[in-house]
Amino acid sequence: MNKIRVTLADVAREAKVHVTTVSLAMRNHPRLPEETRNRIRQLAEKMGYSPDPFLQALVAYRGKTMNRRNPPTLAYVTNWKTRWGWQKTTAHPEFYAGAKAKARELGFNLEHFWLGEPGMTQERLDQILNTRGINGVVIASHMREMDRALQLDWSRFSAVKIDYFPHEPKLHNVTNNQCDVIRLAMQRLIAGGYRRIGFVMHRGWDHSVDHLWTAGFFV
Repeated sequence: MNKIRVTLADVAREAKVHVTTVSLAMRNHPRLPEETRNRIRQLAEKMGYSPDPFLQALVAYRGKTMNRRNPPTLAYVTNWKTRWGWQKTTAHPEFYAGAKAKARELGFNLEHFWLGEPGMTQERLDQILNTRGINGVVIASHMREMDRALQLDWSRFSAVKIDYFPHEPKLHNVTNNQCDVIRLAMQRLIAGGYRRIGFVMHRGWDHSVDHLWTAGFFV
């Protein structure tokens, strides 16, 4: 079967140059000598090369030269006593602000979903996300008292947790390295000559991170 469209690779092969050189020549880029540009452009014309407008649109999009009117949405799912109660807790507002800023940087819109919304169930949330075509989910700000497994259809989602709750499902999570934090503290104390070192912590804090604080202490 004969090839219908002549590509940059075809021109590059005929001109015995790299395809990047052909691309630069077709854009009349000053990085190439004028003689080289003219030679390649004349060869391309002789071979019947013409730019693909759809490919140009894709390149422009990937280069962020075209603004997206409707950016895709990522879900930020919380489960607190109130819709915004987690904003009064240390670090949690920063979690949200950081996720929102990074989403915007990558071309996404971050939308907050609260599992305590009247009438909201896990099944309802799953349905909403599926209907709206939301495939990216950030699980964040879940209270210890509400540590129940999230049973969404995870085969449809790319998901990550901030912190440890809920414990199920097992997802990649973004959090502090509590084990290494306490190990470093112990190393510094021992290096300072201390030998009888005590460790006091609310057991709820330790439970929240799967006992990583005490693990680091005993190590």
